[in-house]
Order: sequence, then C-alpha cells, then structure tokens
Amino acid sequence: MNVRTLVIEDEPLALRTLTDFAKEFAWLEIIGTASDGLSAVRLIDELQPQLIFLDVQIPEITGLEVLRRIKYQPFIVFTTAFDDYAMTAFEFEAIDYLQKPFGLERFRQTVERVERRIKTVSVQSVQGNNE
Repeated sequence: MNVRTLVIEDEPLALRTLTDFAKEFAWLEIIGTASDGLSAVRLIDELQPQLIFLDVQIPEITGLEVLRRIKYQPFIVFTTAFDDYAMTAFEFEAIDYLQKPFGLERFRQTVERVERRIKTVSVQSVQGNNE
C-alpha cells in the first residue's frame, strides 16, 4: 500500500522534518510539496494525493481556505504551531493535528492513525462494492 502524500509547509525546517520523518515509512510516498496556499490548491487538485500534511498559517491563503477551495478531498493531517485551529481541523474531518514542534514518536503515532483510517475506508469501499 503506497499512500500518495503532499506536504504543504512554508517553513523550510518544518518541511524538511516532515519529509525526513515520512521517509521512515516506506508506504508514504511524497509526491510533492507546496509552500503557499494557492500552490497547494493547484497541486492537490492536479496530483490528487491520498494524504496531505497541511500547515494552517501559510502565505497567500490559509490552510483552512485551501480546504474550502479544493475539489479533490484527501485525508488531512494538520501541522501547526498553534492550538487555536484544532476544533476547526476536526470539522474538516482531519485525521490528526500535529502541533509543532513534534518529534518522530508523535509523528509515528499520527502515521499509525493514518494507516488505520485508510485501511478502514478501503475495507468499507470493498464491502460496499460487494453488496
């Protein structure tokens, strides 16, 4: 199972941390990155990743506005230094909310949650097709 993943992050250190941590999980396939909201909207709709790691405060438009504008709906993990957006994140059905700074162990917990959610959705899709 490869999960096509897009990382949307404007801080170079945070971007590097996310992509380095993702390399620990062979099934997470980073297919691109974006450092601003308008690029994020374009890439999400073009590349159709299964998963996005999304910073809330990014240039051009916020991560929340990105989610309002996209046509394609991936699984979402928010990454932000602020806890103010947690409730809103779950209104968008986010899988998790990584508050910066986070370490590899917290990232691992998130990835395990992502894996469970994707497997659950896949099983439900197969069962739905068999009915």
